[in-house]
Amino acid sequence: IRNINRQRRETAKFLALDAMQETSIKTLKPRITVHYHFYNTREIDLDNLIIGMKCTLDGIVDSGLIEDDSPSKVKLEAEFSLCKKNEKKTLITLTEI
Repeated sequence: IRNINRQRRETAKFLALDAMQETSIKTLKPRITVHYHFYNTREIDLDNLIIGMKCTLDGIVDSGLIEDDSPSKVKLEAEFSLCKKNEKKTLITLTEI
């Protein structure tokens, strides 16, 4: 699990750096919306999904796109939708507050 978390953090960092280069954005005080598209017939536990985002958010902080992921610096929201089994994904959107 440690290697997977490290990979997720590094991937998030490099994706954020790429987005920063494409948009010329230096840093944000963001609203972060995590869109979960999942295939499941039972209710998903929100706290488990948010905890699962820790490595990703840390990677975005590592990139410098956001200064810190503490509640005073970031507004974090989650949205959920059902999808077909082969369309599962998580999308992360950052917008300036």
